[in-house]
Amino acid sequence: GCASLSDINVSGYSSDYTVSGGVLFSADMTALLMYPAGKNTSIYTVPPTVTTISPMAFAGSGVSEVYMTNVEMIGLEAFSGCAELKRADLGSSLRLIGYGAFYNCSSLKNVNLPGALEEIGGKAFYGCSALKEIKIPATVTDIGESAVYGGTRIICEEGSVAAGYAEENGIPVKLTESSSENRKETGTEP
Repeated sequence: GCASLSDINVSGYSSDYTVSGGVLFSADMTALLMYPAGKNTSIYTVPPTVTTISPMAFAGSGVSEVYMTNVEMIGLEAFSGCAELKRADLGSSLRLIGYGAFYNCSSLKNVNLPGALEEIGGKAFYGCSALKEIKIPATVTDIGESAVYGGTRIICEEGSVAAGYAEENGIPVKLTESSSENRKETGTEP
């Protein structure tokens, strides 16, 4: 790999790519293509124009915290092997977490899954041994094989896909009441 690569530069003649802060993006800055594995920045905020984190974009990097605002898709193994990653704030727009996206992020302790999320790919959080619990929203309709590490407790709504997934795979689960029941009980409409 390129473990010591700390910056990326692109010729001024390229109309397909752009670089900002040593990170490679698509020309229109909607896709983050590569975060250098040797970059010395431990906290990284993804620019708000980015809607896609490309496959393996951060793989093996030393980033410890990442913050996203408008990302809708995290690609295959995007953060795999990021042993220093402790926190991932995925914003509110995320719909898809790809296969192995956070595979073997052994220090990951905090991750928020937004209400827009629909799919969690297989092995997405496998090997995240420091992740003690993960709250999976009821909007998730597809969870891939071995998506969550066995020692991680799933917090989810009763009757959700996540609740069924936890039961089928023998994963500890904490069930909450559904949002619609909560609205009914408080007398507010959706």
